[in-house]
Amino acid sequence: GTSEIISTVVLLDRDVLEPGSDCYAQLRLDEPTAVLRDDPYVIRSYSPVRTIGGGKVLNVRPLRKLKRFSEPVLIQMKELHEGSLDEIIERFVSIGRFNGVAEGELSFLTNTGRKKLDEVLSVLKARKRIIQYDKEQKVLIHREFLAKARDELLRTIGRYHRDFPLKAGLSKEELRSRTVGANNSKLFNYLVRQLGREGTVVQDRDVVHLRDHRVTLAQDQEKVRRSLEKVYRDGGLKPPYFRELRDRFPGNSGEEVLEVMVKDGVLLKVKDDLYFHREAVENLKDSLIDFLKKNGEITTPQFKDLTGVSRKYTIPLMEYFDLNQVTVRVGDNRVLRDR
Repeated sequence: GTSEIISTVVLLDRDVLEPGSDCYAQLRLDEPTAVLRDDPYVIRSYSPVRTIGGGKVLNVRPLRKLKRFSEPVLIQMKELHEGSLDEIIERFVSIGRFNGVAEGELSFLTNTGRKKLDEVLSVLKARKRIIQYDKEQKVLIHREFLAKARDELLRTIGRYHRDFPLKAGLSKEELRSRTVGANNSKLFNYLVRQLGREGTVVQDRDVVHLRDHRVTLAQDQEKVRRSLEKVYRDGGLKPPYFRELRDRFPGNSGEEVLEVMVKDGVLLKVKDDLYFHREAVENLKDSLIDFLKKNGEITTPQFKDLTGVSRKYTIPLMEYFDLNQVTVRVGDNRVLRDR
């Protein structure tokens, strides 16, 4: 059927369309209607009512108002008008930018039967002109926008390494929020997996970094590291809380170097602000396992005697061993966890 809808005709490459001429235009309707690509339409003036032109539909669902006198827009319109089916399909995927287009929508956008569409899509995928990044929803993205999203991801990680050279990397969630992933999490996850398979990016638990990134301490930071290691090594099982050390080091250098030492495994974080040298904890772990093998269980007072330190340290240490699968709590006591 047909319908009459008030609309505004926006000429894209000129201000006036002379009689007998043609051009590309965007029709902005006052109300929605159902049309397909290549459907004909007639334009009539509102008053007096007379036919002043007509044409055919090229894009039934533009994502935005098109910019006038824009060369990229006019190239896009020309391709949708005169291009082959594979060029038209590729253009529609490109119009989808970083969100892309679901395969099912392309049949509607191009007004093409599914069999013919699948034939063309298989060729475009084989040539890697378009890439399916969401297998579940079968969403496609143009290779140009995939490359832009990939470059943005790598630039963001590289910039983070330059700004925070002592950090191993940034969290996956923080990276997502800073890039195209903020609006398209599936594309973000696809890219992180792809970069990981290539070996360009390394994901260590929730932290992402470039493969060749290495934390390197400057001379003054090495001095801070040596100082911190001595404090924690000498502290044994009763080290100072870090807040007691913070003022010894300029700016944030103490926290930054401490993070590196935890990452390198020199120090172990047992709870907020409480760190131990790895050697002290490993020695205690060996003593604890020997005690449990002989006695079956250990009480809190017995653990306190084993460590020789106050509850200020024993309780966090007991919880640390529980968390790290060494012991399990049974009532008020601990037993060796089955391995």
